[in-house]
Amino acid sequence: MIVIDNGDAIRGIAEVASQLDFIVNGYVGTTATQLADGQMASSETDLYASGANATVVTSITIVNTDSSARTFTLYLKPSAGTSRAISPVSLDLGVGHSFYTDGQRMVVLDKTGGVVTTSIALSDASPNTIEPDDSASAGTGTAASRADHEHAIVGGAPSALLEVQAQAEGSSTSFARADHDHAIVHDITDNSLVTVDGPTAGAPASGEYAKWTAKGLEGKSKAEQLSDLNVADGADVTGSNAPQAHAASHQNAGGDEISVAALSGLLADDQHVLDAEVTAVATAHSLATAVSDFLVASGAGVFVKQTLAQVKTLLAIASDIATHAALSVAGTHGSTTAATADKLVHRDAAGRGKVVAPSVAGDIALKSTVTADITTHNNVANAHGAVSTATASKIVVRDAQGQAAFAAPAGAGDALIKGTRHLIAEMPTLTTDKIWKGVGGVPTEVDVPAGGGAPDAHKDSHDPNDGSDALDTAAPGTNITPEQANAVGVSHSLSRSDHMHYIPSGAPGSIGAGANAEGTGAAFARTDHNHQHTAALHQNGGTAEIGVTGLSGLLADDQHVLDTEVDARVSDALITTTDVTTNNSSTSKHGFLKKLDNSATNFMNGQGNWTAVAGGTPTKEFWVPVTSISTGLAANNSDNFPTRNVDDGEEAFMSFFTPHDFSSITEAVIVGWAHGANQPYDLDIVSAYCAAGEDHATHAESDLVSTYAALNHVIYEVDVSGILSALAAGDYCGISLEQNHADWFKVLGFRMKYA
Repeated sequence: MIVIDNGDAIRGIAEVASQLDFIVNGYVGTTATQLADGQMASSETDLYASGANATVVTSITIVNTDSSARTFTLYLKPSAGTSRAISPVSLDLGVGHSFYTDGQRMVVLDKTGGVVTTSIALSDASPNTIEPDDSASAGTGTAASRADHEHAIVGGAPSALLEVQAQAEGSSTSFARADHDHAIVHDITDNSLVTVDGPTAGAPASGEYAKWTAKGLEGKSKAEQLSDLNVADGADVTGSNAPQAHAASHQNAGGDEISVAALSGLLADDQHVLDAEVTAVATAHSLATAVSDFLVASGAGVFVKQTLAQVKTLLAIASDIATHAALSVAGTHGSTTAATADKLVHRDAAGRGKVVAPSVAGDIALKSTVTADITTHNNVANAHGAVSTATASKIVVRDAQGQAAFAAPAGAGDALIKGTRHLIAEMPTLTTDKIWKGVGGVPTEVDVPAGGGAPDAHKDSHDPNDGSDALDTAAPGTNITPEQANAVGVSHSLSRSDHMHYIPSGAPGSIGAGANAEGTGAAFARTDHNHQHTAALHQNGGTAEIGVTGLSGLLADDQHVLDTEVDARVSDALITTTDVTTNNSSTSKHGFLKKLDNSATNFMNGQGNWTAVAGGTPTKEFWVPVTSISTGLAANNSDNFPTRNVDDGEEAFMSFFTPHDFSSITEAVIVGWAHGANQPYDLDIVSAYCAAGEDHATHAESDLVSTYAALNHVIYEVDVSGILSALAAGDYCGISLEQNHADWFKVLGFRMKYA
């Protein structure tokens, strides 16, 4: 892990910007969290900068998402110092490769998750000549050989292969070349090597037979082989060949006559029937007396006649039919109340049946489908082609203003529209120089009034100043007084729009000690009037002395306080506290609580001091046994321990749910013991975990390089906290342990202690 203080930063630089993804995990205080993530820049830039609290970085992961290999360098920069590299400078990361470090070790994984190894440049020198008598040696040279180095090898001709001989190392001081040839002697003596004899044209071919010659084996075809053996093709030389014609030997009176007794199947020709069988069949047929009669066995070889009704009774068909007819529960003939393909429809308790939504014409419609169609139809503004304009043969729909247009009426019953009332056919013809007048709700012709009807514009004739028919005007009425009431008035003259009323005013009186009174003055006070106020009226002994009981605020002079009020309990709401220790409680007196120290894990002891809980933060713990293994032995009890034996190349699996009160890992271990004395054990541990609703491999971590000094039959704990760096409350987690060792490793299970 890497500890960084306030202001310190983990920094990085990539060969190309925005191609290397990074994730930084760690602890802030005691809380495990993802500290930062993003893509590295092409200049040295902060990946994560520590805040006010010290931070522990538990892992840094970098993945190359580019289509080419890229280099990068990681740095640690103190708050007031110089950046220092914490990874190899310009570390090369292949396409799809990932880099992982926990501050103590670094691992590069390829696309398959395998560990990528690195090479180290060494000084070089020419290798020595290789000779057969050279013995294996570690050597003493301080230089390495290049990959394309060559050793000088002494060559020589090989010896001939005469016959089968014992294996021997040889004593020659030279090697045979890769294209060397051994001479082989052609003969068929004991222990000689067998060779093919014959010219190219007579060389053996696939499917031929072998024949010994003086120099080896030659090929023979089937015909040549039969000719050499003097056997005709197809001759009956073994019992497995097809027999020759001999049917006469199996016929009647033949030497190997075949009996048909007990043979199954039908003979080609009709056979004689025994009299007893004919009698039995005739007897059985004679029992039937009506159509639909049945023959029912009443014993061995004995039949009796049964009518259709009797057979039904015998088979209990009526009961079965009645039982079947009475079936009404869901499941009869596979029926169901749910909308299920290829199942009979069974009505539910309310008598309803369910089908899926229709897709083609002829399908049954759902209530939701019909309701949706009706809703859609109701929401159509111009359903059935309705229009708001006066259009023939169209349904009427109101326009945005709620209006609808019709054509002008042409006959009785037509809709009346604005501007066409004079077209109503029921109105009588109007006589010249007559007008319509409503009499009793009926239009009636009357003479035009004298003067020709409505007057022309003539407002100027009523102008009070110079109109020919001036209106009477006069000054407004009496002055406005306090007791004047509203009145219509009796004058026949009008007031001009700019007329004025006179309001009398007067000086207000002095404020005295008398009671409130409306007053009797006939004048009003102006808005800026002043009342004379005599302070002596309100002082001690004045006619309007003021009492201070219940008044708010502070008097200018200090006042006497009643003893009863001094003794009264001080209200909490009136207390104002400050950041001083005066009146704090102590071991000798009561007092205020000491100021809180803002630590969630401290408590106040009996001496009034804030103190950390002894033993550190409380922890919780749970245990999960092995769930399964990949192959090999299953459960095995070892000295009352139920274990899973994991052999070389096999895996053990455990899974668990992270409790909701989980905050951080205190310990996380896989528990087991070695079943062999060989050390160290190569154990690969892999995890995958996620929250509900996430991909099951949202977090995937592994440790494929560590080895463990597990002892034979001694309980051993494999630390797996490093592959659970981002574990959070509510996560589902799976862990596997793969054993890559010649001996067994017995796995008990997984234990985690957490805060």
